[in-house]
Amino acid sequence: MADNVTLPGTGGVVATDDIGGVQYQRVKPAWGVDGVAGDVTATNPLPTSMNASIFRFSSNNTSSAQLASNATFTGVIETALDQPSISLLLVSDQPITLTVKQYIDAGGTQAVPDIIYYVAANQGLSASFALNGNYVNVTAKNTGTATTTTFSLNTAYGSLPSSDGSGRLPVANADCVQLLSQTFSAAGTSSNMDTAGYGTVVVQLGGVWQGNGYFEGSNTGLSTDWHTVMSIESDDVSLRENVTGSGVYVIRPNGRYLRFVLTAVVGTVVLTAVGRVSQATDASDRLSLAMDKANNAPLYTELSDTTVSKIAQPAMALIGEYRGFGVIPINQVLCVVDCVNYSSLLIQTQIGTTGNISGQWSNDGAVWSSNANWIDTATSAAGTTATTGVGFKATPVYARYFRLVMSLATTGTLPTYALVYGNRATITPVIGLSTSLGSITNVAAVSAINASGATNGTTVGTLVSAASNNLTQIKGSLGRIYFMSAVNTTASIQYLKLFALPSASVTMGTTSATLNFAIPANGILPLEINDLGLCIGGTGISFAITTGSSLTDNTATTAGAVLLNYAYA
Repeated sequence: MADNVTLPGTGGVVATDDIGGVQYQRVKPAWGVDGVAGDVTATNPLPTSMNASIFRFSSNNTSSAQLASNATFTGVIETALDQPSISLLLVSDQPITLTVKQYIDAGGTQAVPDIIYYVAANQGLSASFALNGNYVNVTAKNTGTATTTTFSLNTAYGSLPSSDGSGRLPVANADCVQLLSQTFSAAGTSSNMDTAGYGTVVVQLGGVWQGNGYFEGSNTGLSTDWHTVMSIESDDVSLRENVTGSGVYVIRPNGRYLRFVLTAVVGTVVLTAVGRVSQATDASDRLSLAMDKANNAPLYTELSDTTVSKIAQPAMALIGEYRGFGVIPINQVLCVVDCVNYSSLLIQTQIGTTGNISGQWSNDGAVWSSNANWIDTATSAAGTTATTGVGFKATPVYARYFRLVMSLATTGTLPTYALVYGNRATITPVIGLSTSLGSITNVAAVSAINASGATNGTTVGTLVSAASNNLTQIKGSLGRIYFMSAVNTTASIQYLKLFALPSASVTMGTTSATLNFAIPANGILPLEINDLGLCIGGTGISFAITTGSSLTDNTATTAGAVLLNYAYA
């Protein structure tokens, strides 16, 4: 049978297609509102709705009902087969643990591990990512101490993939995303930065301020799970924990979350942080380079295309030290240093009321020999330091190992310390000295320091704890702590709390400590402070010793539980 059919009577022709003896009418589609029929063309196509690419709101896993402390909202298990991507929006004035659970079936057979977000109070959450399970539900637990007032959880599904591998929303420049902008005018902790998906975080600290701070990382964001992370500053590639001024700091994240803790401040700090998906070149890459074991620091490097070359290390470095207080036994070894890579040593010492320090050499670390050929800028006998006060000595390197030995007992009100610096340069002779070994080139300057700084410019103190909170004022104005050592004689942890205030301004049980240190049970807490001292800001320095870890704890310790020594200026 031929295609097309002629209508009887009118002679009109209807377009058809003959398929196996059956005429199928050919139709030209048209569409429009009531009373209008427009031909379908490339410029006037039929309307379509791509529902699979639009996120679908989920009433089963959405809630704005306020949660009491420790209460949990649990959503209904529902299918995600048609739209296997999820969008989560959360606001809350209390910390929330948000959990996305995925299942094989509607009965709740677990398919994959839970995806958990620990959201701090007032921080909020905005995330999207692809789902691997066939069914899903969402739970939200209030982990705060009070009922929420602004809790709202919004869940939706769609077939749109997440914007990147870390579950973040699309951004204009994915390799440089602002994570935080915050201002500090008092000691405190920044908001948590979610660093998932970022190889490097770059933090800029600005403003006019003085103080101390450090960065912390965490995998969970919980208040008990934070640890100090290292950073480098744009003008100084050495690793550091302490942050003491404005600058650009590079951190390679050590966990899911990052935050900044400001322990003391005078002025205002402006913090801005951005995340970089790619790991930073130059500065941040130094964080994972090989370590220079002699100086306990990364090797100094520079990057040039694919070639990494080593820059000369510093000419002088601290390679050995001893810091003590009270009676030191005769012939006690204060420190041992490895002199490899150093041509000469500079030794700085301070001794109590009596005592001499001698130097000894060894090639194997077992057999030691004394050597009296010191170049001494103090007024003591050759081969020993000054019997009191500060002494400076220089000596060429005679063997592989060098050690300092206290050849006479020492005691008194001054702390005893010994600092050994390794010098890569060979010391040169100075006219007028009675030794042929020569001396350091700045003998006159060192002598002036020695003459004017017999007590190191510090005041010392000691305390044996009483059966109280032991609130004690170190200084009634801004100052620096140069040395602290605490011994705990009990089987329980004790806590040393420092306040950036005079004792008269501290109300125990109310005033929060600026710094809080745990003294191990039956152990020693040596606070290692560099030569610049520790400045905690504020209007004074006070301390307390209690048995509780809270910053405001006022639980009395027992008499004789803690022995504390300190030096300050």
